[in-house]
Amino acid sequence: MTNLPLIGLGAGVAGWALENIALDCARYSVAFGEHKVPFLPVYAAGGVAIALIAPHIEEHSPLARAAIYGLALSGIELAAGTIDRGLGASRNTWYYGPNGASVDLKHAVLWGGLGLAAEQVIKRLP
Repeated sequence: MTNLPLIGLGAGVAGWALENIALDCARYSVAFGEHKVPFLPVYAAGGVAIALIAPHIEEHSPLARAAIYGLALSGIELAAGTIDRGLGASRNTWYYGPNGASVDLKHAVLWGGLGLAAEQVIKRLP
């Protein structure tokens, strides 16, 4: 697929922007330097993953596709959080709840929905 760099860049910038808008709207600030793994490449990896997965699951129902995207993107989130923690991040990035779980149902559902939306954008690229 020749658009993978464009998809990665677009997903990275869009994810980074949405993350910062959501954090700002929630009046929650993340101090510079708390995270060792920058968000933009993580979102870029998610966009590329959706682009690579989408052609193989297009015959599945939207619910099944959302579940697949939710699992795949949660896996990327888990890997990023594990790397971030291993690099000595001062916060537990991508770890939710008091038990430090790396993946939770709420975010997996969010990633599944975003995966469906991203797949529609990717389909329209030349």
